[in-house]
Amino acid sequence: MYVCFLCFSLLTIISTRVKYDRKNKKRNEARRNEKGLTSRQQGKKDRINSILELKQQGYNQSKIAEKLGITRQAVSKLLKELN
Repeated sequence: MYVCFLCFSLLTIISTRVKYDRKNKKRNEARRNEKGLTSRQQGKKDRINSILELKQQGYNQSKIAEKLGITRQAVSKLLKELN
C-alpha cells in the first residue's frame, strides 16, 4: 500500500474558532457599503438627513412626519439623538 506523504504535508490545520472568525469577517465585510455602513445604518442616516433638511426649511415635527410617512414620535426621537 502506497501513501502519499507529500499530499498530507500541504494541509493546513486551523482551529474551528479561527475558521469561524475568518468566515464571519468575510460575511460582515460583504454586508457593508463603501462607507462601512450596513443597509440599516445607511437608511437611518438618510432619514436623519431628510429630517434635518425639512427642519431647516421650517417644517415642524408633525409636518416632517407627514411628508416622510413616519410617526411624529420617530421624528422626535431621531432629532433627540442628534443633540
